[in-house]
Amino acid sequence: ETRMISNPFGRVLLNFEPDIWFTGKNKPSIFGNGTGIAALGTRYVASDNERYPAESQYLRIMLELGIQGLILFSFIIFSIIFKGIKIYINLKDTTLKWISVGFLGSIVSIFAGGLTGSILDHAVFSIFLYFFVGGLFRLPEIDKES
Repeated sequence: ETRMISNPFGRVLLNFEPDIWFTGKNKPSIFGNGTGIAALGTRYVASDNERYPAESQYLRIMLELGIQGLILFSFIIFSIIFKGIKIYINLKDTTLKWISVGFLGSIVSIFAGGLTGSILDHAVFSIFLYFFVGGLFRLPEIDKES
C-alpha cells in the first residue's frame, strides 16, 4: 500500500514509499547521476515504466550530485543559518535584531520548504532567498552606521 500526501489538485507532494525514490535510473550514487536526472522535464520524455522520486529538493540534489553534493549543499545552508544567528547575537539595535529575526525566519522557511518540494527551482523563491540572505548579511554594517 502506497501512502501519499496530495494537494487538492491531485499533485503528489510527498510519497512515503522509499523504494519508489530509488528505482530505475534514480539509484543514489556517491558521485550522483548527473544534473537533470530528477528534473520535472524528464517525466515528460521518459517511458511509462520509469519511476521518479518525491519532489524533495534535498533528495533531488542527492540523486543528481551525489552524497558529496548533498553534504556541500547542507554545509552552505547551515553556514548561512549559523552566520545569521551570529549576526543576530552581535546586533545592538533592537529594531535591527527584529529585522534579522524576520530575515532568518524567512531563510529557514525557504530551506524547510525544500523538504517537500523543489522550492529553489522556482525563480520567485530563489530571488527571495538571495534578497533575505543579502539583507541579513548587510545588517551589521547598518548597525555600525547607526
